[in-house]
Amino acid sequence: MWAYDPPRRYGVRNTANNVTGVFEYQLEPQNSGTLLRFTCKIRPHGWMWLALPLLIAESRVRYRAQLSNLKKAMDQGESTMVNHSSRISESTNH
Repeated sequence: MWAYDPPRRYGVRNTANNVTGVFEYQLEPQNSGTLLRFTCKIRPHGWMWLALPLLIAESRVRYRAQLSNLKKAMDQGESTMVNHSSRISESTNH
């Protein structure tokens, strides 16, 4: 974890399989809800540069699904959020 400022900001950095990913979630109140900004920076090392287009495409699919699941959990309320949190964190570790 490289950034932690609850309830506004959370960031993690992970290196696996010759790829470093830096992920950040920023939340801010907006009207009657919350605006969530998610950034993902991927830096391949060595031969993984060749796979960069595939990494980007796969990451978009994965994080769109993750953010959709997060929204559903938030809409259902805090008690459901606790139940979904392990599934959300598992999907970020892949």
